Amino acid sequence: PAITNCTISGNSAEDGGGLAGCDGAISNCIVVNNWAASQGGGMDCCVGVIDNCTISDNSAEVSAGGLHWCWAMIYSCIVWGNEAPEIPEVEGYWETTYCCIRGWTYEGEGNISADPLFVSGPLGDYYLSQMSAGQAADSPCIDAGSALAVEMGLAEMTTRTDEMPDVGIVDIGFHYPASEDAVDVEVICSLNSEEFTTGDVLEAFASLENRGADIIADIFAAIVLPDGSVISHTQSGFAPGIWPWLSEVILTSGFSSGPSEVFELCVPTGAAVGSYSYVVAVSRPGMVTPDFLSIHHCTFHIR
Repeated sequence: PAITNCTISGNSAEDGGGLAGCDGAISNCIVVNNWAASQGGGMDCCVGVIDNCTISDNSAEVSAGGLHWCWAMIYSCIVWGNEAPEIPEVEGYWETTYCCIRGWTYEGEGNISADPLFVSGPLGDYYLSQMSAGQAADSPCIDAGSALAVEMGLAEMTTRTDEMPDVGIVDIGFHYPASEDAVDVEVICSLNSEEFTTGDVLEAFASLENRGADIIADIFAAIVLPDGSVISHTQSGFAPGIWPWLSEVILTSGFSSGPSEVFELCVPTGAAVGSYSYVVAVSRPGMVTPDFLSIHHCTFHIR
């Protein structure tokens, strides 16, 4: 059968301390602290698909502390910190892609061998270090998996200690359940009018509410021009491109503000006639390409 969202820990056997002989899919499981007297401390002869699993801190007395002869499609998995006298992590494989495996030197699209930077969190010791969640560095496994988190059924689960759900490209490795109220922030924007001409004063407003857990966020306020280009409102004025208006703002649970004025702008002579958008958004801090937690826009026209 399929084995999904399970923890397999503290088991022992001659071969395959954690799992052996499985031919069904093994998805989003954490396989840790298992032991084999011979081979395959974590898994042995598992031949179904293995995806988004973390196989770590297992051991075997002969070889393959992590995986032994798993002729499977293995993707978006972390295999790290397993121990054996010979070939500590993986011995024998079929197709391995988008995985993080200690000492990996073989072929396979998207595979990496960098330290996943595990950190302890609310439910265990195998979360991924993330600066936006308060750690000192970002794990190389962030946004490095084989598909979108929503396609993998992991968009409501997390690898972050602050329990924010995974968005965009799926993170490599096991995903913990996320708190139901981990992220529940909403922004709404408005303008003093929908029609403007040269010389008119445009007043932009925004309100923000955090109905979930405490979060740290960047807040964006921008105007999208008729040609699709973006001009962002920043602390030092307007600037082309996507830049935060406020950085690393602490939004405590229950925070509510607005509608408050964000900026006012006199429509300049020569402004292009057409439809514009005023946009306000909230994202996790420091994202080069922001994953917006909430975004709202309103359309206005310059005649």
